[in-house]
Amino acid sequence: MIVYLINSDMDSSAKLTWILIISATSFFGTLFYLYTKSNIGSRAVGFSYNDLIKKHKDELIQDTSVTKQLEADSPETVDLVRYLNRSGTFPITSGNKVTYYPLGEDKFKAMLDDLKRAEKFIFLEYFIVDEGHMWGNILHILVEKAKQGVDMRVMYDGTCAISQLPYNYPQRLEKLGIKCKMFSPLRTFLSTHYNYRGHRKILVIDGKFGYNGGVNLADEYINHIERFGHWKDTAIRI
Repeated sequence: MIVYLINSDMDSSAKLTWILIISATSFFGTLFYLYTKSNIGSRAVGFSYNDLIKKHKDELIQDTSVTKQLEADSPETVDLVRYLNRSGTFPITSGNKVTYYPLGEDKFKAMLDDLKRAEKFIFLEYFIVDEGHMWGNILHILVEKAKQGVDMRVMYDGTCAISQLPYNYPQRLEKLGIKCKMFSPLRTFLSTHYNYRGHRKILVIDGKFGYNGGVNLADEYINHIERFGHWKDTAIRI
């Protein structure tokens, strides 16, 4: 197994780590390497993802007039757009207004205003959600909107259950009228899919407003508290 690793195309630091593990634990180290290399957990997620793309491919059709216009304005971008459509069915659209926010606190203020305007649905998917000033203000609006019949859906990464949120937090939100799930929750069994986390930061309101960027829903991202000095992350509103 060590000879195989030495001749493999694996990154040198990872290669050295595995050689040390196998040298120290021999048989069990080899089994652990083979199990990790099989990537069973992430493959299952990949199959599910590809199945979803196939099911909804006909609902996300690229407007050819948009690509023709783009080809005239920015021909070097068209290949990227075609690639995104082939790999994940992500059509490009025109007529959007984009606002750039250089800091999380700028995004936060605009988010609150748009959340209050929601009439049909609010969808949030974030890597980190942490109780505090930022999430508390957002949650207050979500609860009020849920009472008005607005469809509310929240997803956050399962690692939040380690320190930020209690493990039963989705059930708590369900009682408030908010549909909620953890992405890849941590459980008491070994799986390779734990290596793959949900780092997305997406908010969509009524299909009219969308937010994306690097700002999570935690107080340090809006400099309400200080963790590592002044926090600099950016966001956009479409």
